[in-house]
Amino acid sequence: MKSKLVSNNNKIKESVEQVKSRANKFKPELMEMDIKTLEEEHGTLQSDIAGEAEYLQSLQHQIEKLEVNMVIHFCFLLLKNEALYNLLHLRMTFSCSQSNGISHVIKCACGQEYKVKVSLSA
Repeated sequence: MKSKLVSNNNKIKESVEQVKSRANKFKPELMEMDIKTLEEEHGTLQSDIAGEAEYLQSLQHQIEKLEVNMVIHFCFLLLKNEALYNLLHLRMTFSCSQSNGISHVIKCACGQEYKVKVSLSA
């Protein structure tokens, strides 16, 4: 029984020393701050990270919309200008379905195909 207590006591002392060792690695400014301030700072940083991620996602969405609009605009310009259409030797196909939206396939003379799809969801 006594040896078990001594063993447990030694384990506790080791744990305390490990915590002290980790605490000594913190910057002095952090050691002086209270827990509530640190928690507020952590919350602010987490909020900033979430906001930046949301902002980047919205930028990516805007870029995708611009790319689609540019290709659609190009397609309509080609349809209006038959000479340009023939000059570029492009083959275009259009399809529309109520559930899938509108898709455009543009095939260049070199064989490369470009497909743009626009969703009809509101």
